[in-house]
Amino acid sequence: MTIIIPSAEPSNSTRRNFDSARNYTKRTAPFQECVQRDIMTTRIVGLIDCDSFFASCEKVFRPDWANRPIVVLSNNDGCVVARSAEAKALQIPMGEPYFRIRSFAESHGVIVRSANFAL
Repeated sequence: MTIIIPSAEPSNSTRRNFDSARNYTKRTAPFQECVQRDIMTTRIVGLIDCDSFFASCEKVFRPDWANRPIVVLSNNDGCVVARSAEAKALQIPMGEPYFRIRSFAESHGVIVRSANFAL
């Protein structure tokens, strides 16, 4: 299967013939020249956004933490970068420095983990 992608820039001969909007015709349109590409060589990129990704991964590795609040901290354990739904229900803010929530987290049984970016 082949798809046809119009070239981004018109050639010089097309520019000479395309002097105003009134003179615009299919013969002189800048998209007259096309590039053919095989669809099998076209690269497709997808983006998947997971809710509370790092906290969810911690729950996968530790199923016994299924219904407990979990927060994941950034590099050097500085700030909260991921929160489980249970931690969100406790209104632990995203990006909050850990030293500010340490006593609250300990009193509410929040599991605190360092970021594991190798996931």
